[in-house]
Amino acid sequence: MSRILLVDDDGDVRKIAKRILEKEGHTVVAVDNGLTALDELNINPYDLLLTDANMPQYSGFDLLRALRRQPKHANLIAVMLTGRREKQDIQQAIELGVKEYIVKPIDPVVLISKIQNLLVDPAKDAAIMNQSASANLSARFETPMRITKIGLTGIKAISNSPINSGMEFYLNIDDFTYESMPKVRIVHCTIDPENANQYFIQGEFVELDHDVKKEITAYIQDNLEAA
Repeated sequence: MSRILLVDDDGDVRKIAKRILEKEGHTVVAVDNGLTALDELNINPYDLLLTDANMPQYSGFDLLRALRRQPKHANLIAVMLTGRREKQDIQQAIELGVKEYIVKPIDPVVLISKIQNLLVDPAKDAAIMNQSASANLSARFETPMRITKIGLTGIKAISNSPINSGMEFYLNIDDFTYESMPKVRIVHCTIDPENANQYFIQGEFVELDHDVKKEITAYIQDNLEAA
């Protein structure tokens, strides 16, 4: 599985989070401050950093700023696990490249789900695909979301779950027939600065034929303001 560096000055939090992640098969190294974490990252490779925000002397934000200045750590997956839930803290984390912002106390289901979603192993996925049997099936990816805008080129929506950029799925709108459901490709997925458990989704339509475009146009006119 993956190597995770856990940074938190609270011993109980370190113990609980480490136990949860190790039960999922991850290798977890836990340290109690940002400076030690920085040294550890410069010595050993890690797949993901899970850090508190508020720590003495060297905060999680300080740690992230230092890492983003180093090319080898510029793309390190970072998750913040903190008791701070103010808008400015969430926004600062987003600006420093944090992929998930998890608010304490620790919910094991939420922690595991969000970590696993970020730790996609392309080599493992490729190996599984190479071992797969041939098939001739159709399938649809579905996730609940609230559409806030729809236009002729795409949608804007809000979801309680993150969706990876590049993922494609069929937009299941009640007024559309199965044959005319438009395909959407995710362009952006960002954390809501005011709600760490909510995501802003932007998607573009792909492979639209004339009939689907007509249905989308009719839907816009009847229901929503065009994006």
